[in-house]
Amino acid sequence: MSFIRRLKLFGIGFLMGLLIVYILFGQRQCTGNSELKIQELRHQPHFFSDSFLQQSVLHHIDTTVFTRHLSRFKVDFNQSKVHAKPFGFYILISDTPSVSNYTLVIEDRDSITYFKTLNVTQKQ
Repeated sequence: MSFIRRLKLFGIGFLMGLLIVYILFGQRQCTGNSELKIQELRHQPHFFSDSFLQQSVLHHIDTTVFTRHLSRFKVDFNQSKVHAKPFGFYILISDTPSVSNYTLVIEDRDSITYFKTLNVTQKQ
């Protein structure tokens, strides 16, 4: 068997192996810490503080907008205090460009997502 023939057989086998690896593992995506935390907060029951409700009424925003579109936010771990006592809080910043920028402060109370404060800044 000549070297060229062996090289062709190796190449065919290598390409078939690459195809099998792509079929098994090619569709997977990596999720970051921010996305994992957002998913966890979305699937917990939601409660709102009085100050959050006052700010949402002041800016004419329905609270269901935040509960439905929580995936449009990202967690700012630099400002968040994850290990604060008694409950860690997360600062969420709007990820999509819009007329207003929203900043949410959310407490993760074990199995409850507690919306603590809402800050709205208008873009200029």
